[in-house]
Amino acid sequence: MDGAVVAPSQADNTPAQPPTSAVQVSLISDLPRLDTDGAFFTETDQSGHFSFVRVPPGTYHAFATQDVEAGLWQNRAFVDQLRAAGAEVTVAQNGHVHVDITVLAANEVERALAAIGL
Repeated sequence: MDGAVVAPSQADNTPAQPPTSAVQVSLISDLPRLDTDGAFFTETDQSGHFSFVRVPPGTYHAFATQDVEAGLWQNRAFVDQLRAAGAEVTVAQNGHVHVDITVLAANEVERALAAIGL
């Protein structure tokens, strides 16, 4: 699976500045149990691209963030708060998937943290 972190358009339809390199990308399984087998992490390269290898088949949500502790992605309540803001990704057996995602706004992450009492 691979993809790119892309900048969202601004309200005046001019492109936003692209994110810098080293944006955190998290791929989180939709299965109820989160552990090291259901959460994958990487960072973007200088061009905003990322890839994951050996992702088991299943449905996931991909998130691009800055300054979010990796351990939070193993908190199901946190993931549930942000699910709609992530990109749903279905990985087939031996399949290849490409997805473009945008960086979650800091206020979305803060709202999710507040909603779960952190």
